[in-house]
Amino acid sequence: MDTEGNLVGKTIEEQTQQVFKNTEGILKEYAGTGKDIIKLGIFTTDIEKHLNSEK
Repeated sequence: MDTEGNLVGKTIEEQTQQVFKNTEGILKEYAGTGKDIIKLGIFTTDIEKHLNSEK
């Protein structure tokens, strides 16, 4: 989602790009960097759908 709460992107790639953009914004707000991230995970209801999307 963007800063206004709107869903961004139709593909997992576009949505993942937005997640990193959001994470970067939060880190900057608290004077952090990517080096401060300990773990980053994903939740999906059907990983096979995304793994096979390029075939």
